[in-house]
Amino acid sequence: PIDHVSNSNAAALLSPWHRTTVELIMLMSKLWGRKDHGSDKMKLCQFVSLANDLVVKVLMIRKNEIDNVIEESKSATSLNEPDYDTKQRSTKPTGLNRPHGESLNTEVLCQTVALGWSRCDPEIAADAARNAQAIFDMLEDICFRREIMNSNSKLSRKVSFELRDVTPLTTRLLNHVLSTWSRSFHPDAETHAKMLLDRMVKSRGLFPRPDTISYNNLLNVYAIRGNVSAAEALLRQMEESNHGVSADVYSYSIVMNAFQKRFTSGGHADRDMKDPERAEELLSHLVTKYEKSGFQTGRLRPSNVTFSTVISMYAQADRMLKEDDRYSNTTRNWKARNMVTNINSKDVGWGATNAERVLDWIIGLSERERRSKNIIIEDGRTAERHAGFNPEIESICPTARDFVTVMDAWAKAGKGVEGAQRCERLLNRLVSLYNKLGIIELRPNPMCFGTVIDAWAKADDKHESAEHAESLLGRMEELFLNRNTGNKKEMLS
Repeated sequence: PIDHVSNSNAAALLSPWHRTTVELIMLMSKLWGRKDHGSDKMKLCQFVSLANDLVVKVLMIRKNEIDNVIEESKSATSLNEPDYDTKQRSTKPTGLNRPHGESLNTEVLCQTVALGWSRCDPEIAADAARNAQAIFDMLEDICFRREIMNSNSKLSRKVSFELRDVTPLTTRLLNHVLSTWSRSFHPDAETHAKMLLDRMVKSRGLFPRPDTISYNNLLNVYAIRGNVSAAEALLRQMEESNHGVSADVYSYSIVMNAFQKRFTSGGHADRDMKDPERAEELLSHLVTKYEKSGFQTGRLRPSNVTFSTVISMYAQADRMLKEDDRYSNTTRNWKARNMVTNINSKDVGWGATNAERVLDWIIGLSERERRSKNIIIEDGRTAERHAGFNPEIESICPTARDFVTVMDAWAKAGKGVEGAQRCERLLNRLVSLYNKLGIIELRPNPMCFGTVIDAWAKADDKHESAEHAESLLGRMEELFLNRNTGNKKEMLS
C-alpha cells in the first residue's frame, strides 16, 4: 500500500492514485454540488462518506510523507546544522498563487467533502459535523508542518507536494464546516463552532481569517438552537469588529428570525412581548446603514424576508395578547420611537396597527430609493438610467404577501367594521401600487380579496357588511374568473 512506500517512490506512485481519487470525488460531488441534490438522502450520505474516506486517505499519505522525511533527516549528517529560518512564521501566504489551469489539489478535495457533509441530513449523518471538522483539523496540521519544512530547502525538496497544495486561499472550507455544525444535532455544536471560529480568528498560520459568512454561520448555530442572547452578542461584536468583518443583511436577518422563532414558538411563560420591538430595532439599524450608503451597498439592502419578519411578528401580536393572561387587561407602555401604544384598555388592534406602520415604512423607503437611483415610472413600467437594472431584485419593494399579512391582522384583530375598512383600504392601495409600478411581486391575487371578504363577513351582523363582501366577490370574479393561468395563486377556488 502507498502508506509504506519510501519517499523516493512516493511521488511516482501517489500521482496516478491521486488523479484517480480526484476524479472519483468530483464525480460523486455532482450529487451534492447543486442545491437540488436529489431526494435519496441516504444515498447522498453514503457517497459523501465514501468521498470522506478517500480524502482522509490522501491526508494520511501527506502526513506520513512529511513524518518520514523528518525521521530520515534526523540520522543524516548533512543536517547537523539545519538552515531553518528562526524568524517568526509569516502571517500571510507567500508563493501560494496557483498557476492557471492547475488540477484540483488536496485543499479543494477537503472543501468538496465538507460541502457534502453540510448538505447531508443530520438525522441520517449524525457525525457529519465531526467528520468535516476532522478533515479541517488534519489539513491545518499538514499545512503547519509543510510551512515549517519550507524554511529548510533540503527537506522541502524531498516532499512530493507543494505548500499551496494544502493551503486554503479562501474561507470556503471553514464556512462549510461551520455550516455543518449549524445543522448538527450534537449537544455541543455551539461550543465546537465557536471554538473553531475563535481559533481561526487568533490563528497566525496560513489559513485565511474568518469572514462575514463565517460569522453568519455561527449566528445560525445560535439562532437554530434558540440562543438569542448569544446571537445578539455576536451581532454586536460584528458591528464593532476591527478584524475587517462587518454585519450584512443576512446577519441581521438571522437574528431577527431568532426573535421571531422565540416569539411565536414559546409558551405563555417564555414569550417576550418586546421581541417585535427588538426585531424592528435591528431592522432600523440595517435600514439606516443602507440609507447612509446612498442606497448603493447591496450587501446592506433589506430583503423582502427582512421586512416580512417584522410585519409577521406584529401581525401575530394581537393573537398572542389574547392568549397571554398577563396582558389581557393591561395597556402597553413601550417607549420605542414611532411605537403605537395604548390604543385602548385592551390593546385591541395594537399588532395590526404596528404591522401597517411597518408596511408604510417599506413603501416610503422604496420611494426614496427609487428617487436616489433615478428610477422613472412610466405607465406601470419601471425604467432606470443605468442599463441592466432589475427593480424586482435590486430594490426595496413591498409584496402582495406583505399586504395580505397586514390585512389578515386587521381581519382578526377584533375591530369589527373598522378592521374591515382598513383591510379594504389596504387592498385598494395594493392595486394602485401595482398599476403604478408594474412589479410582479405586487400583483394582487384572490387571497388578497378573500382576506378582505373574510374581514367584512366577520365585521358585524348588519346588511351593509354583507353587501361589501358581495361586491368584493364580484370584483374578484371579474379579475380572476376567466383568467387563463397555470399559477394556482391566481385561480379561484
